[in-house]
Amino acid sequence: MKVGTNFALQKIAHNLYSVVFENADGHAFEEIFNNWNDIEYLFDFFEEHQTDLQSEFWVSLFGEIISTEEAIERTRRQTDAFEKKIIDLANSTTAPDETNLSSLFVPLLKQNSTRKPLLNSTTKAYGLAKASWLRVYAVRIADVFIITGGAIKLTSTMEERPHTQYELDKLLNVASILKRNHFSENTDFDTGYIDI
Repeated sequence: MKVGTNFALQKIAHNLYSVVFENADGHAFEEIFNNWNDIEYLFDFFEEHQTDLQSEFWVSLFGEIISTEEAIERTRRQTDAFEKKIIDLANSTTAPDETNLSSLFVPLLKQNSTRKPLLNSTTKAYGLAKASWLRVYAVRIADVFIITGGAIKLTSTMEERPHTQYELDKLLNVASILKRNHFSENTDFDTGYIDI
Protein backbone atom coordinates (compact mmCIF):
# COMPACT_ATOMS: atom_id res chain seq x y z
CA MET A 1 0.00 0.00 0.00
CA LYS A 2 1.36 3.37 -0.99
CA VAL A 3 0.80 6.38 1.23
CA GLY A 4 -0.49 9.38 -0.70
CA THR A 5 1.23 12.74 -0.50
CA ASN A 6 -1.79 14.79 -1.60
CA PHE A 7 -4.35 15.36 1.09
CA ALA A 8 -6.57 17.96 2.68
CA LEU A 9 -7.56 18.61 6.28
CA GLN A 10 -11.22 18.62 7.24
CA LYS A 11 -12.43 20.11 10.50
CA ILE A 12 -14.32 17.60 12.67
CA ALA A 13 -14.66 19.52 15.92
CA HIS A 14 -13.18 22.54 17.75
CA ASN A 15 -9.51 21.48 17.61
CA LEU A 16 -9.84 18.19 15.75
CA TYR A 17 -9.10 17.73 12.05
CA SER A 18 -8.98 14.67 9.87
CA VAL A 19 -6.88 13.94 6.82
CA VAL A 20 -8.74 13.48 3.54
CA PHE A 21 -6.41 11.57 1.24
CA GLU A 22 -6.69 12.00 -2.51
CA ASN A 23 -9.17 9.49 -4.02
CA ALA A 24 -10.50 8.53 -0.58
CA ASP A 25 -14.25 8.12 -0.03
CA GLY A 26 -14.17 10.24 3.13
CA HIS A 27 -11.88 11.54 5.84
CA ALA A 28 -9.71 9.28 7.98
CA PHE A 29 -11.67 9.73 11.23
CA GLU A 30 -14.93 8.74 9.56
CA GLU A 31 -13.32 5.76 7.84
CA ILE A 32 -11.89 4.37 11.09
CA PHE A 33 -15.16 4.33 12.96
CA ASN A 34 -17.18 3.13 9.97
CA ASN A 35 -14.83 0.13 9.68
CA TRP A 36 -15.01 -0.61 13.39
CA ASN A 37 -18.81 -0.66 13.21
CA ASP A 38 -18.92 -2.83 10.08
CA ILE A 39 -19.47 -6.49 11.04
CA GLU A 40 -18.27 -7.79 7.67
CA TYR A 41 -15.06 -5.71 7.85
CA LEU A 42 -14.41 -6.91 11.41
CA PHE A 43 -15.14 -10.54 10.57
CA ASP A 44 -12.66 -10.47 7.68
CA PHE A 45 -10.07 -8.66 9.82
CA PHE A 46 -10.23 -11.02 12.80
CA GLU A 47 -10.32 -14.11 10.59
CA GLU A 48 -7.17 -12.89 8.80
CA HIS A 49 -5.46 -12.06 12.11
CA GLN A 50 -6.66 -15.11 14.08
CA THR A 51 -3.11 -16.06 15.10
CA ASP A 52 -2.50 -12.61 16.63
CA LEU A 53 -5.89 -12.65 18.34
CA GLN A 54 -5.12 -16.03 19.91
CA SER A 55 -1.60 -15.09 20.97
CA GLU A 56 -0.39 -15.70 24.50
CA PHE A 57 -0.70 -11.98 25.27
CA TRP A 58 -4.46 -11.80 24.61
CA VAL A 59 -5.17 -15.22 26.10
CA SER A 60 -3.40 -14.28 29.34
CA LEU A 61 -5.16 -10.92 29.41
CA PHE A 62 -8.66 -12.33 28.95
CA GLY A 63 -8.08 -15.76 30.50
CA GLU A 64 -9.30 -17.57 27.38
CA ILE A 65 -8.98 -17.75 23.62
CA ILE A 66 -11.14 -15.08 22.04
CA SER A 67 -13.31 -16.14 19.13
CA THR A 68 -13.82 -14.00 16.06
CA GLU A 69 -17.41 -13.34 17.17
CA GLU A 70 -16.26 -12.21 20.64
CA ALA A 71 -13.59 -9.96 19.11
CA ILE A 72 -16.21 -8.36 16.87
CA GLU A 73 -18.52 -7.80 19.83
CA ARG A 74 -15.73 -6.30 21.99
CA THR A 75 -14.72 -3.96 19.17
CA ARG A 76 -18.25 -2.78 18.43
CA ARG A 77 -19.00 -2.23 22.15
CA GLN A 78 -16.02 0.13 22.43
CA THR A 79 -16.31 1.95 19.12
CA ASP A 80 -19.19 4.36 19.72
CA ALA A 81 -17.97 5.41 23.18
CA PHE A 82 -14.43 5.94 21.85
CA GLU A 83 -15.64 8.10 18.95
CA LYS A 84 -17.91 10.12 21.26
CA LYS A 85 -15.08 10.63 23.78
CA ILE A 86 -12.76 12.02 21.09
CA ILE A 87 -15.44 14.42 19.79
CA ASP A 88 -16.43 15.53 23.31
CA LEU A 89 -12.82 16.20 24.31
CA ALA A 90 -12.17 18.05 21.04
CA ASN A 91 -15.06 20.37 21.79
CA SER A 92 -13.95 20.93 25.40
CA THR A 93 -12.84 24.45 26.19
CA THR A 94 -11.02 23.67 29.43
CA ALA A 95 -7.39 24.59 30.01
CA PRO A 96 -4.81 22.59 28.04
CA ASP A 97 -3.97 19.08 29.29
CA GLU A 98 -6.87 18.88 31.75
CA THR A 99 -9.92 17.40 30.05
CA ASN A 100 -9.27 17.86 26.38
CA LEU A 101 -7.61 15.81 23.65
CA SER A 102 -4.26 16.18 25.41
CA SER A 103 -5.55 13.86 28.11
CA LEU A 104 -6.41 11.13 25.58
CA PHE A 105 -3.63 11.31 22.99
CA VAL A 106 -0.15 10.33 24.14
CA PRO A 107 3.17 10.46 22.27
CA LEU A 108 3.53 7.62 19.78
CA LEU A 109 6.95 6.73 21.16
CA LYS A 110 7.48 6.49 24.89
CA GLN A 111 10.82 8.29 24.72
CA ASN A 112 8.94 11.37 23.42
CA SER A 113 6.80 11.56 26.55
CA THR A 114 9.14 14.03 28.29
CA ARG A 115 9.36 16.36 25.29
CA LYS A 116 7.47 19.59 25.77
CA PRO A 117 7.47 21.00 22.20
CA LEU A 118 4.09 20.10 20.78
CA LEU A 119 4.77 20.96 17.16
CA ASN A 120 4.27 18.18 14.63
CA SER A 121 4.44 15.44 17.24
CA THR A 122 3.03 12.01 16.47
CA THR A 123 0.45 10.71 18.92
CA LYS A 124 -1.90 7.81 19.56
CA ALA A 125 -5.08 7.31 21.55
CA TYR A 126 -5.98 3.96 23.07
CA GLY A 127 -9.52 2.60 23.08
CA LEU A 128 -11.37 3.22 26.33
CA ALA A 129 -11.58 -0.36 27.61
CA LYS A 130 -8.92 -1.56 30.02
CA ALA A 131 -7.53 -3.94 27.40
CA SER A 132 -8.21 -2.36 24.04
CA TRP A 133 -6.68 -3.08 20.66
CA LEU A 134 -8.22 0.08 19.16
CA ARG A 135 -5.81 2.88 18.22
CA VAL A 136 -6.35 6.28 16.64
CA TYR A 137 -3.28 8.10 15.31
CA ALA A 138 -2.86 11.86 15.02
CA VAL A 139 -0.31 14.58 14.42
CA ARG A 140 -0.40 17.20 17.15
CA ILE A 141 0.34 20.84 16.38
CA ALA A 142 -0.03 22.91 19.56
CA ASP A 143 -3.59 22.08 20.72
CA VAL A 144 -4.81 20.87 17.31
CA PHE A 145 -4.94 17.14 16.57
CA ILE A 146 -5.00 15.91 12.98
CA ILE A 147 -6.26 12.34 12.65
CA THR A 148 -4.34 10.34 10.05
CA GLY A 149 -5.89 6.93 10.67
CA GLY A 150 -6.43 4.15 13.12
CA ALA A 151 -5.98 0.43 13.52
CA ILE A 152 -6.86 -2.66 15.44
CA LYS A 153 -3.44 -3.39 16.90
CA LEU A 154 -3.01 -6.97 18.07
CA THR A 155 0.81 -7.07 18.08
CA SER A 156 3.33 -5.30 20.28
CA THR A 157 4.78 -3.10 17.51
CA MET A 158 3.29 -1.43 14.47
CA GLU A 159 6.04 -2.77 12.22
CA GLU A 160 4.93 -6.39 12.73
CA ARG A 161 1.89 -6.28 10.43
CA PRO A 162 1.23 -4.57 7.09
CA HIS A 163 -1.96 -2.80 8.24
CA THR A 164 -0.29 -1.18 11.26
CA GLN A 165 2.89 -0.42 9.31
CA TYR A 166 0.69 1.37 6.77
CA GLU A 167 -0.88 3.48 9.55
CA LEU A 168 2.60 4.31 10.86
CA ASP A 169 3.72 5.31 7.36
CA LYS A 170 0.65 7.56 6.94
CA LEU A 171 1.23 9.21 10.32
CA LEU A 172 4.90 9.92 9.69
CA ASN A 173 4.24 11.05 6.12
CA VAL A 174 1.55 13.53 7.15
CA ALA A 175 3.72 14.87 9.99
CA SER A 176 6.61 15.36 7.58
CA ILE A 177 4.48 17.11 4.94
CA LEU A 178 2.89 19.42 7.52
CA LYS A 179 6.33 20.32 8.83
CA ARG A 180 7.64 21.01 5.30
CA ASN A 181 4.61 23.24 4.69
CA HIS A 182 5.39 25.22 7.86
CA PHE A 183 2.34 24.21 9.88
CA SER A 184 2.94 25.47 13.40
CA GLU A 185 1.20 26.82 16.48
CA ASN A 186 0.64 30.03 14.45
CA THR A 187 -1.25 28.27 11.65
CA ASP A 188 -4.84 29.44 11.20
CA PHE A 189 -6.89 26.25 11.37
CA ASP A 190 -10.23 28.07 11.48
CA THR A 191 -10.93 27.76 7.76
CA GLY A 192 -12.45 24.29 8.21
CA TYR A 193 -10.97 22.68 5.08
CA ILE A 194 -7.31 23.06 4.14
CA ASP A 195 -5.71 21.71 0.95
CA ILE A 196 -2.09 20.63 1.31
